[in-house]
Amino acid sequence: MSSLTIHSLFHYPVKSCSQVALTTGTLSHSGFLNDRRWMVVDQDTGKFITQRKYPLMCRIHTSLRETPEGTVLSLSYLSGDKNSSIDVPLSCSGLMSTEVWGDVQDAWDQGDQVATWLSELIGQSVRLVYIGDDQLRQVDQDYSNNPSDKVGFADGFPFLITTVASIKQFNQDLGYDIDVLRFRPNIVIDGEDLRAYEEDDWKGIRVNGIDFEFVKPCSRCVMPSINPVSLEKERAVITTLANTRRIGNKTYFGQNAVHSRAEGSLSVGDVVELL
Repeated sequence: MSSLTIHSLFHYPVKSCSQVALTTGTLSHSGFLNDRRWMVVDQDTGKFITQRKYPLMCRIHTSLRETPEGTVLSLSYLSGDKNSSIDVPLSCSGLMSTEVWGDVQDAWDQGDQVATWLSELIGQSVRLVYIGDDQLRQVDQDYSNNPSDKVGFADGFPFLITTVASIKQFNQDLGYDIDVLRFRPNIVIDGEDLRAYEEDDWKGIRVNGIDFEFVKPCSRCVMPSINPVSLEKERAVITTLANTRRIGNKTYFGQNAVHSRAEGSLSVGDVVELL
């Protein structure tokens, strides 16, 4: 096989909102720095909400900047007659109870202003919350036997890894092209002789001396079918997953991974070794 390299890197500051493309991704205990550290929750129950029910969340663009006062999250929504943005300075002054897939814990409420902005946009009373380093969730120990493996508000694991060959094959089976971002990867790998879905058989990868152990194939929900332009769910995407990527009663695309240390960085173009 020809050498493998990192083709692209992404993180998603707010769970279920738009991605941020990275040239270099800095590692933290919960994956890439600031990956899914913010989350939109139902105001009354604290339960997370996502594109599954509110597809327009894929159009909420995010960016981060550091100021002398601390981290500022910027949110913007640019579509048709709804064009607005808001800056959200990180706040750690008030806690609320939240829930992600049955995990209940306190997280930092980010205030009324952004809650109102999001509620008017989404059409439901919601709050924006932030998870701090001391609040990180433990990765499912059925798949990782290391108690130190942590995750923020991502569904289950700190990294989702796939390849250029796999999205090309999926698009060929689908009959038209969709962006790999619909599958919300953190790391996309490329290589001249790379076969589609070859990552299914890998134990993991090593980049810059950092190991990424593949612990579980990523089961897919309806989100990859959401067209970011029309916001409609494309049945063909679901059908193609069912026809080509079904195991039992679930469909899979990409590999969930945990990393060996919470220091260092990855960059586009870095060499990838197989474990």
